Amino acid sequence: MTTPTKDTTMSPRVSSALIRVLCHAGLLLALAGCQRSVALNASSRDALTASLKAMSRATPPAARKEFDSAASYFDQQYFKPGGHDTNLPDWRAVQGMDRTEFLHFVGIVRGVLAPPVALPPDAPDPEVTRRYLESLKLQRDLLVERRDQAHSDGHYTVDQFQWANPFFTPPAPNAPVLTSAATFILNFTNHTAFNVYPPTLHLTIMDPDKGIPLFDEDLEYVPDSKRKTLDKVIKAGFGWNRPDPIPPNSPTLLRYVCCQLLKRPEANNLMQHLPKDAQFEYSITAVEDYTQQDQLDHTTYTARENGELNAADQCIADIKARMRTWTPGTAIPACRAGHEHDTDDN
Repeated sequence: MTTPTKDTTMSPRVSSALIRVLCHAGLLLALAGCQRSVALNASSRDALTASLKAMSRATPPAARKEFDSAASYFDQQYFKPGGHDTNLPDWRAVQGMDRTEFLHFVGIVRGVLAPPVALPPDAPDPEVTRRYLESLKLQRDLLVERRDQAHSDGHYTVDQFQWANPFFTPPAPNAPVLTSAATFILNFTNHTAFNVYPPTLHLTIMDPDKGIPLFDEDLEYVPDSKRKTLDKVIKAGFGWNRPDPIPPNSPTLLRYVCCQLLKRPEANNLMQHLPKDAQFEYSITAVEDYTQQDQLDHTTYTARENGELNAADQCIADIKARMRTWTPGTAIPACRAGHEHDTDDN
């Protein structure tokens, strides 16, 4: 005879009821766990200040010091006299944030405003420096070959002419209509072995705020009002063919004009009222010889190549002066010419 065993299996009805109770309790726990803490109100500065204080009171004592420090830093950066840094997002971005999100946001702000960390200087490596010097010399030799080729082709190169930015005089406000013009005095020296004629001088005036040129054209050369030919004086106009040639190695003042009031009143007014920070960019675009043809090289050895050659000469001298201690980090600016963007992505 077998002894009946006690059945411990729940009836379906009891099991279903218990599951409903447990699920209901779990839902409440889940809801309690997901309930959002005090959120920031950034609808106005006063509302934000009040919600920050409320969040501080709701913060556990152990974490309150960190939160108050973050709130104080936020206030100093966003509401200091003169306005906040333009690299920062708008302060209203904290709208609806809880304490953790706000602390993370302030951490980002600290990172944006933190000063760049200076990297340790490179350790000198004479062997690397030697190889770099060799490549720099090769680059220089190629540029010299380009210059020599331009000369062999019968052209002048930009390095054969010495000049600085002209002295600019705007039109006088009350000058007569016939004489009102902007003037430019160019100190020019011809270092070729031949006579040349006054170069074509191009001027671009940039508006830095708008990034557009206000003026972009060649200037008009004005010859001397009179010149002597043997014992005679020839006045400009009748019998005038060309300006006097510029002999080698003789500094010469050349006068250029533009924007005469009678011909171009709007341009004349522009020259009288240029922005204070307007940027003047001059270039010599043509130099004629006795054949009345432009002989300035525009392809083989341009102003860009000339700048690269000058930079190479300066950098080579810098390296040779301190072969054992030279590093890219201590190099003179000429050694970095043309390489300003090499490390932008690093």
